[in-house]
Amino acid sequence: MTVRDVATRLEISASLVYQLIDSGKLRCCRHGMGRGVIRVTEEQLAEYLEACATPQTNSEFVVRASHRPKLKHPKV
Repeated sequence: MTVRDVATRLEISASLVYQLIDSGKLRCCRHGMGRGVIRVTEEQLAEYLEACATPQTNSEFVVRASHRPKLKHPKV
């Protein structure tokens, strides 16, 4: 599939797909000389998606602690 097909499937931009390929996170096949074309196989996309999967937790959702410091009202 083309870069545009991958972008549509993942609901991301084509430029982000190129960044994933350049970083080595998403494998691809390059065909031709010079600019050529980039193709991503179903297996390569499946490998990427598997690597991106987050481990499931026991609870339905994770409650995150607030990182904001509590502010006190100044005494006047």
